[in-house]
Amino acid sequence: MDPVRQMDDFSWESLILAGVDACRQHDASQWVLGDLALLVKTHHGERTLERYAQSIGVEHGTLENYGRVARAYEKPMRIGNLSWYHHRLLAARPDRLEWLAKAAEHQWSTHLLQEQTHLADNPPVPKDLPLRMAQKIQDGTPAVDVVTEAVRTYGLLPPSMAREVARLAPVLVPGSDNRMYDARPEEVIERDSERVQRQIGLYQALKHIATRMMSPSDEVATTPRYQEAATTEYLDRAIQWLEDFRSEWRKVHD
Repeated sequence: MDPVRQMDDFSWESLILAGVDACRQHDASQWVLGDLALLVKTHHGERTLERYAQSIGVEHGTLENYGRVARAYEKPMRIGNLSWYHHRLLAARPDRLEWLAKAAEHQWSTHLLQEQTHLADNPPVPKDLPLRMAQKIQDGTPAVDVVTEAVRTYGLLPPSMAREVARLAPVLVPGSDNRMYDARPEEVIERDSERVQRQIGLYQALKHIATRMMSPSDEVATTPRYQEAATTEYLDRAIQWLEDFRSEWRKVHD
């Protein structure tokens, strides 16, 4: 029986009573509290959730997290033989329903589900990848396109592999062409390897923010207090750096 579905009174007092009752439950309480968090926001405004959390004895950040997971899965999407924690692991993924189906079919634990998604997102890097990349460059594919494809497929390349790519081709060096170099001075290899690593690191950071982070309001609500000082310290500096980067980027590419 779904206590939230049977509700027809969404007054503040009724929602508090439902929340207190849900806190006494051991089974499915996260789902009930998450659905109630969404109802509170819908009927009483976004800013009332903290007061609601205090009224029912739940941490505000915890209740925000429950609501975020509930928002990610409409009730027909929730799989009964998987725990709420399975659903939470996948809540930010666009392909979450596919992964839920796999987890249910194979009866994966949350730990195994996390391992499987990590492997899918970060497939092992083939040892011959530098040679394959170099061959594509020899065949005429722009070096930057070759590296971008590798990063999208395998993530951040190990330093040793980045160095090997730098040795084989002048990847991501402004003004360079696609010619192959059988031997290059060690200092040039070192410089280009560091450049490759910096560019890939930037790409990965931007990709993570764009595709993996929760909504800004959810991130703020679930940020632990001990992280607030560090986050504040770097936030303005990061925004300024990105604005400067975008300005320089447009000068070159627009």
